[in-house]
Amino acid sequence: SWCAPCLEEIPLLKDLKKKYDGTQLSIISISVDDSQKDWRAAMIKSELKDKQYLATGGWNSALINKFRIQTIPRFLFVNPEGVIVNSQAKLPSQGIEEEFELLNLQMQSQL
Repeated sequence: SWCAPCLEEIPLLKDLKKKYDGTQLSIISISVDDSQKDWRAAMIKSELKDKQYLATGGWNSALINKFRIQTIPRFLFVNPEGVIVNSQAKLPSQGIEEEFELLNLQMQSQL
């Protein structure tokens, strides 16, 4: 709700989610907002509906520590089994689409 770079990525993220809906990979977003109320309001305003998560505990949360997240925004790729296949994906504005397509093709060839 407060991260300007995160908010700048939202229009591109929405386009990617629409374009790649139903593929072998998903993009999830994790927020480190301190206020669940502010986070929910930001999700409603941005019209992001799925795979948006709040790391309760902010920067001290187990999730943030597990993936060693030190900066935001941060994007992750998750396969249909819920396994994170890339915890350091590029930002939408920095070429995430190319990474996404490559991983998606690799996963489809393994089917």
